[in-house]
Amino acid sequence: MDTPEVVQRVMDYIGGKQPTLFAQKIFTASDVNRQQNRLLIPQEDVNNLILPQLSEVERANLLAGLALKLYTSPGWDFTILLSCRHTGGLVLRGSQWTMLLNNANIQLGDRVQIWSFRNAYDNELCLVIAKNNAA
Repeated sequence: MDTPEVVQRVMDYIGGKQPTLFAQKIFTASDVNRQQNRLLIPQEDVNNLILPQLSEVERANLLAGLALKLYTSPGWDFTILLSCRHTGGLVLRGSQWTMLLNNANIQLGDRVQIWSFRNAYDNELCLVIAKNNAA
């Protein structure tokens, strides 16, 4: 799968390496609900895409929440938490979730991809969210 242009632009700007598909889904009502402030990640993506990318330390921090930078196509960055749900699976959550959705112009029914990369300077895991409605 080719790296989307927006992911490459963000990586070029901040110095990124190793772009990898992190998750993808069609946004549901709960994903855009202001009270929930979170994105439920499909279990298949957790098992096949996300967990293989995480270090042992990052996996251990999932219970409390792993703080990550998430970039949008306009170039904004937001701090979000990747964490375990009490019922299983993973979520991206945070108080800025609604602002992030507005900034990225993501709405109910949008097909979205989240890509990960490593910051070339400190090896921190970063994410980029982008609409992929052409799929």
